[in-house]
Amino acid sequence: KNLLVKFSNDISGIVDYDGVILQSKKIFANSLKIKAFGFAVYDRKKERLKLAADENFVDSELEIPLSVKTLEDWIKGRRYYREFLNIEREDFETVFGEHAPKLIHNNIFTAMPLVARDKLIGFLFFGLKHSGARFTDADLEMLSATVNQVAVALENARFHNEEKEKVAMERDFENARKIQRSLLPREIPEIDGVELFGEMIPAQWVGGDYYDIIKISDSRF
Repeated sequence: KNLLVKFSNDISGIVDYDGVILQSKKIFANSLKIKAFGFAVYDRKKERLKLAADENFVDSELEIPLSVKTLEDWIKGRRYYREFLNIEREDFETVFGEHAPKLIHNNIFTAMPLVARDKLIGFLFFGLKHSGARFTDADLEMLSATVNQVAVALENARFHNEEKEKVAMERDFENARKIQRSLLPREIPEIDGVELFGEMIPAQWVGGDYYDIIKISDSRF
């Protein structure tokens, strides 16, 4: 219990996406010594769960197609009459359909969805406790609180990573813009009887247009 309380407090301070996943594996698999553990993230575009970290999984490349709408409707209904969102092995087929045997094959007995802002972002899969027993209601109460913290931390880390990538991309575009502008003429030559002006203004950060003024002789450009 003390380990989970400390972990719940510490996980909120991790802003790295992979760090949240690795720390979760460390606490559940290494410290609590749960016999099998999996951290799966949900790809909303492909509508599938994919393992990001695991311990003692037979299939470390596990992927499970999953309709997010179906599951989110199930979660909303579950909240009306049950405090915890745990999915026990007996209910795997109801939630995971024909893919339920994949979890059973990997010695998973409990699945808990990671939900942030009412959206599914992943799953934590648990095997038996170190003692060989399944989770009690008291265990599930503690796990549920911890899983909620993991979900919040994972979503915050995702936003943080996206912001970092955005800043890096903007910096790269700014460098590209400077390089592109350096290829353009810095001065427009004065030619009697002719007014010349050139400017390149891309719609985004960079563009594909280019111009130059080349002197051929003293009187020709």
